[in-house]
Amino acid sequence: MSATNDDLVTVATFDVPMTASVVKNALTAEGIPAVVTDADVATLLPSEAVHGAKVQVPAAFAAEAALKIAAMDAAHTDDVGVDDEELSRQALSQPPETE
Repeated sequence: MSATNDDLVTVATFDVPMTASVVKNALTAEGIPAVVTDADVATLLPSEAVHGAKVQVPAAFAAEAALKIAAMDAAHTDDVGVDDEELSRQALSQPPETE
């Protein structure tokens, strides 16, 4: 990507660096240049990664990238049928499985 750091804007932030990489790859596949920043900090020092791994794109692509990310998020939620809060609630209400 030929953009300088001054041209980049953050379009998404993730606690898990791998998720940021997946989103970056999806944007790139759609023709939107993207990079992941702060993934090393989030991986090596999770307690220090207050803001997580960031997906950044050139400012000219920010609106399009935000729409793509929103669509990915909506598709993910639709596939599961419940949101993350509901999944957590269900997981906490179930006793652990024993083998």
